[in-house]
Amino acid sequence: MKYNVKNVYDILADAAKDIFSGVKLVRLSGDGSACLFIVELENEAVLKAHYHLKGDETYYVLEGNCSMMLCGIDDVQWNADRNISLARGDFITVKEKTVHSLRSGKSLSRIMITCPEDHAGFDRYFTEDYDEKM
Repeated sequence: MKYNVKNVYDILADAAKDIFSGVKLVRLSGDGSACLFIVELENEAVLKAHYHLKGDETYYVLEGNCSMMLCGIDDVQWNADRNISLARGDFITVKEKTVHSLRSGKSLSRIMITCPEDHAGFDRYFTEDYDEKM
């Protein structure tokens, strides 16, 4: 059996920014129901606020630090108390129908994400209203 070993840093070096989210976002492995992605945010970059209708996401911070904004899709007011600091080694699960956004700190951040494949495609709804508040 032949194994296909890849290097995440080489993959990110060759990756272009996702035109919708504004950051490097690469699917590394998985099938439709469970995929592994990596996202790279340059210093002070923002992964735009968005939500998904079906399925949860788990974020694991490999490098750097960032803040994550969380808000229910039915909330009419963004609340600063829902802005969570994340550092290297931290992980968090974001439930479906939760608006979420990431802002990198003063250095580059790299984060692994597990989620359904559709979260990088059809089941991804951006909410620009929240980006201004990040």
